[in-house]
Amino acid sequence: MFRRLFAAIACLGLGAGLLVACGDEDSGSAGGTTGGADVPAQIRVASDIPYAPFEFFESPGSRTAVGFDVDLVNEAAKIIGIAKVTFVDQGFDSLFISIPQGRFDMAASSITITEERKKDAIFSDAYFAANQSIMVKKGSAIRTEADLEGKTLGAQRGTTGADYARKIPGVTLKQYEEIDDAFVALETGRVEAVINDFAISAYATTSRTGLEVVSQITTNESYGLMFPKESTALRDQFNSALRQMRDDGTYDRIYRKWFGEAPPD
Repeated sequence: MFRRLFAAIACLGLGAGLLVACGDEDSGSAGGTTGGADVPAQIRVASDIPYAPFEFFESPGSRTAVGFDVDLVNEAAKIIGIAKVTFVDQGFDSLFISIPQGRFDMAASSITITEERKKDAIFSDAYFAANQSIMVKKGSAIRTEADLEGKTLGAQRGTTGADYARKIPGVTLKQYEEIDDAFVALETGRVEAVINDFAISAYATTSRTGLEVVSQITTNESYGLMFPKESTALRDQFNSALRQMRDDGTYDRIYRKWFGEAPPD
């Protein structure tokens, strides 16, 4: 099931990607010690957890973040020469306040680059292509977007999935702080479908076996790492590191680790 779902990503060109995860609670303002050649000695990265397979905690009760984005951001930081990366768990919608305020050095959380978000922050080069999707309980009559009219939908607050769901005629939208809460609401019948990024919903069906993704919604989104507007140097350093990881095979290795196959071209 896992490989079949992610084969669909490759077929639709949903791209290779990276991001970051999270860890300890917010313990103060951003601002690591600056090393040589304007390379910071440490950075604090805000991210919403869980959002598997991109960022999630290693085990129940753990504050150690793992995932595709975590590995990639850590590898990029090594290339840049950043000695310490601390991931900080934050609600997704709060990222769009805390990053412009400079409370963190950057955010990595499957963040879609939009013109609205670019008003208050800057983004890295796009590193993952994404679509939305419709997830339902197995046996549901819902199969396509046309079947959603008049239904109760779940989505994560502050996401482009919630934005999309809001535009579907006649729906009742319930928003949740974490995507896992929306999945639980679907399992327990409090919503009839969940609108969410395809890669994350597809991954969730490997453990939530009573749920299935029945349709992709082509939205042609691109994820980017988000930085405060004044952090152009750090943004450029990450862009350079990510290009190097593409060239030297590091990106492919990490992609295979989390998705079980080579990334699309």
